[in-house]
Amino acid sequence: YDSDTGRFLAVSGMTTSLDSVENMLSQASDAALQKILDFDKAQDPSGLNMRLWLATQPLVELGMPFMPSPQIKDAIQMWGIDQAEYLWMGTQSHAGGAGLKMHLMMPDLGWRTFVPRSDAAFDITLAGEPKSVIQFTLPTQAQWDEAMKQLPLKAKDHEDMAKFSAEFKSIFGFELNQMLDAYHQQIYFINDEAGRYMAMKIKDRAAHQSMSEQFYQALNAPEQVQSYEGVIIHHTHFSSMESLFSKRKDLPKNSAQISRFLNLFKQHQYWTLDGDVIYMSNIPQILADRENSSQPQSLKSWLEHNGTDWNDAFLAYGTTVDDLPRNVYHGYLAMMQGLADLAGSEFDPFAFPTAQKLPLPESGRFNLAIKSSSDSFSIEINYHYSMLEPLLNPDGAMVTIAVLGIMAAYAIPAYNDYTIRAKIGQKMAFSVALKMAVSEHYVNQGHLKGAEQWVELPGEGWAIDPESGAITIPLYDVDGRLGDDAHVTLTPEVMGQSLYWKCESNVPSKWLPASCRY
Repeated sequence: YDSDTGRFLAVSGMTTSLDSVENMLSQASDAALQKILDFDKAQDPSGLNMRLWLATQPLVELGMPFMPSPQIKDAIQMWGIDQAEYLWMGTQSHAGGAGLKMHLMMPDLGWRTFVPRSDAAFDITLAGEPKSVIQFTLPTQAQWDEAMKQLPLKAKDHEDMAKFSAEFKSIFGFELNQMLDAYHQQIYFINDEAGRYMAMKIKDRAAHQSMSEQFYQALNAPEQVQSYEGVIIHHTHFSSMESLFSKRKDLPKNSAQISRFLNLFKQHQYWTLDGDVIYMSNIPQILADRENSSQPQSLKSWLEHNGTDWNDAFLAYGTTVDDLPRNVYHGYLAMMQGLADLAGSEFDPFAFPTAQKLPLPESGRFNLAIKSSSDSFSIEINYHYSMLEPLLNPDGAMVTIAVLGIMAAYAIPAYNDYTIRAKIGQKMAFSVALKMAVSEHYVNQGHLKGAEQWVELPGEGWAIDPESGAITIPLYDVDGRLGDDAHVTLTPEVMGQSLYWKCESNVPSKWLPASCRY
């Protein structure tokens, strides 16, 4: 622990030393190690966030000989688990928000071939601030074919899939997976000021036109066009159940009655075109309001404002949550209270204002993105509100500075108390050997007199009382705020056949470890 920088490093392993780790971090020559170090620095340039990274590949290699069966080894290799290089987990911070991230450095093989991968996401236009946005990414046809090769399917499974594909093509005139390359991979589901609608983008216009004509022809649903509120809206209406039923080869005698009944359950599709982007809804009013919005906003700019991007995401979700700022603020206070308990420090929640005294917005933003790129897989959660956010807003800046001032007034003294307490605890750790020597002397001799004769003291100022066996630990060299006479005394007390140690000191109790305060 470095008290000057506030950084803490924990290392473990039979051959690990602090010197070796510091040397490794300062003189990284291995390309794989430099890769994770560069990523770590990019995620946390300040070095102030909490993070952990683990070299998974060596661990799997070391564990392979201990696998109970060859089948498990084969499964590990088949799913590419042995190719995972590093696992990084940590917190993030950016303007106005915070985040959590898990990042796995691993080539696009094994189980990752079943996760759709996209190199970029297209932009869409929203009607004002969205209440929620979902991005779902489909695979390309090449990715789909590769995933099918990797699946351990039986011959019967392949036959069933081929049969389904043939039946689909016989009805609609094209294969289902042909759609994967006709459109961009992302599909968006939006809920904003206009309402709920869906968006996708045409990649191959000729393929789109051909498949649309065949699809609506198969469903007996001709496309219609109408102007509504100054917006050109395309629409069609059909009953997929009735259409599919009527194409069966073994129709029953009462098929006419069944068709009339099924035709009561129709689907209604309305869509508009903005360049190659298609916006779809189940009623035309939503599409008209979206296009006529007085505050249009691009999805990309909204994400950038939230400090995230969905370019590599195959599944992403962003939403606005009511009362999130208030709940996060309360969570901060509860966390500080818990940390104070762990550190053995006092915490005064009454020193902080109520949520109603702060200019907290009524809602905050939350984003979740599961990403897959050519060399990594990650899960990222970003949320607002943080206590820094109003600093970006002139209306709330002064109040937030006041709140941060209150926090600093508590946190800085508490941090100073903690550092002194840690140093005193470290000094007291040297007394363990002395206590063991005094206890052994008591067991062998039946009394405490003369225990100091068998002990080598750790340094100047240390003492063992020749009569009581009490151990005096000097503290004058621990911190400049302690006086020359600062000390801790550990006095042995006989209870039955055992010794118990009573801790006393002339320094303030807030600077003492918990064992000396209770």
